[in-house]
Amino acid sequence: MLKFVMNLKTNLIQENQKNNIEKNNKSVSGLVWEKKKINKSEVDDLKDKLNIDLTLAKLAVSRGISYDHFENFIDPKIKNLIPDPIILDDMQKATNKIIEFIKENRKIGILGDYDVDGSSATALFCNFFDDINVEYEYYIPDRLKEGYGPNIEAFQK
Repeated sequence: MLKFVMNLKTNLIQENQKNNIEKNNKSVSGLVWEKKKINKSEVDDLKDKLNIDLTLAKLAVSRGISYDHFENFIDPKIKNLIPDPIILDDMQKATNKIIEFIKENRKIGILGDYDVDGSSATALFCNFFDDINVEYEYYIPDRLKEGYGPNIEAFQK
């Protein structure tokens, strides 16, 4: 009889927990929350191949991380994450023009920008040109007087 009562109690607790989960799976605004579906075989495969915790494997698979990309996911390196700059429009043309000017010992003009990436990029170019003894001049427009971004007056200066 004791075993029957314990099983009944266990079943009632489990049923109560299930009902509470079903009641509490709504957001404050009444939207229903759903668990993201993930491929269990991918999770098991990643877990087994990498000998990692099940939770970490689930997280990786839910974010589309495969075995081949797991190392970058768990220990990212900027060199592996940023795209090749050559994909930017006219990057090859700009690179060829800079090489041409360097070979011909022509002065190079750098039009920078006031923001952090613009001033950093300008500084990198200046340091590089100093290192290889290339003559250059740089100009960073005054944001308050000249506005944001390239402008005719800045190019003329």
